[in-house]
Amino acid sequence: MTSSENSTVKKSAEYTASDFSIFNSYANGLIERDRSYSGFRETELLRLRIKTILLAVFGGLIAFILLLFIYNLINGNSIFSGPVTARTVIEYVPVPDPTVSEVIEKQVIVEVPRYIPVEIPSKEGVVTNFNIFQSTTPPNSPGVTKIITGAKFSSSLSKVPTLQWCYGESEREISNSSATFEIANSTGWDAPVKHSMTVAQASEIGISVKTFARLFQYCQFIEGTSVIDDSPAATPIEEDGGQGVATGTAFAVNSDGYFVTNEHVVQGCSTVAVAMDGQLYPATIYSSDPKLDLAIIKASPSLAKSYIKFAPEVKTGQSVTTLGFPLTDVLGSGIKVTTGIISSMSGYEGDSTQMQFSAAIQPGNSGGPLVDQFNRLVGIATSTLVGEDFQSINFAIKAAYVQRFLGANRVNFEVSESQTQIDVPEIVEKSDEYVRLVLCEQQ
Repeated sequence: MTSSENSTVKKSAEYTASDFSIFNSYANGLIERDRSYSGFRETELLRLRIKTILLAVFGGLIAFILLLFIYNLINGNSIFSGPVTARTVIEYVPVPDPTVSEVIEKQVIVEVPRYIPVEIPSKEGVVTNFNIFQSTTPPNSPGVTKIITGAKFSSSLSKVPTLQWCYGESEREISNSSATFEIANSTGWDAPVKHSMTVAQASEIGISVKTFARLFQYCQFIEGTSVIDDSPAATPIEEDGGQGVATGTAFAVNSDGYFVTNEHVVQGCSTVAVAMDGQLYPATIYSSDPKLDLAIIKASPSLAKSYIKFAPEVKTGQSVTTLGFPLTDVLGSGIKVTTGIISSMSGYEGDSTQMQFSAAIQPGNSGGPLVDQFNRLVGIATSTLVGEDFQSINFAIKAAYVQRFLGANRVNFEVSESQTQIDVPEIVEKSDEYVRLVLCEQQ
């Protein structure tokens, strides 16, 4: 090799370019890894932020529930008690309960059909419309169980019914109830209008047309144009003073001349008289009930200057006053008064229609009123236990059963809510207007 060639080689060796591709690849890898790591860190940071927010929300919800639970706990409630359901709690209390100081009986009026108008004061909360019903079991009527007659009055004072109807019930049932069919109806005092029945209708309810045609005779309609006043005339009668004359006590319950007494006072009487101002006046037995020992006698309205009103309730232990005409042959014909208390709300052998009281009574007190401190009727003296072992054990019919008896006979009466106390002398003075001596002449 010549010197010039050597020179050329040397020059070429001095300018040979270096290869940095490996370093570049390494550097690019470092950059890519750094970029990937930065993206991962950002993703992790986002997830951490979301997790922190969720934890904060959940913690706030838990705190709210705890606060709500504590609030309800303080107020006696619980948000975990579930839906509120109504349930009935039955408590059994012995009667009479020794822990209770008194037993109270509310008066209940039960009315059954009769045709004499009666006033029930609307101010006491009684509905003015007045309906009466009575049923009859028709004999020899195949397929018919009973006949029901009804009358509707515009009020309890009405003497004329606004509507009357009569219908029957058959043995056949339709929709789980006895099949009914109309027989007749009437408006006011108009004559009853009979209904007709076809063979198909009769077959449907299970009776014959012939049977239906005979049923009208069992309908009991109120007919007439006026109410007959059967009050005895207020004319004095002579007292025979002979044997067979029994005495008792009665009291007026309205201004129409209706008096109430015991049934045993007028039992078997051929004549009944009411005494007033030393004179005797005729009376008639309007209705009686031996089981209750109650009777209604009708006399002239002029014999009742006033009348007694009923108490709405009766309590054991309350003070009572008896009014009557005991032992008139010995003690005279003036009214006698005794005082005591209601001892028990049951009578002899637990009779629920009676109550026991301590005010002394004698023969002749029967039928006399038992009044409270407001001069309201709470009972009727009816009997007493006699014997060495019995003292002040007397029985009276509860006023509630007197009301039912009057309502059953459509005799009007009034209930008083008065809370004005009256002393005994004033009660006796007022009783002279409505308490009467009754004389019964035995047959």
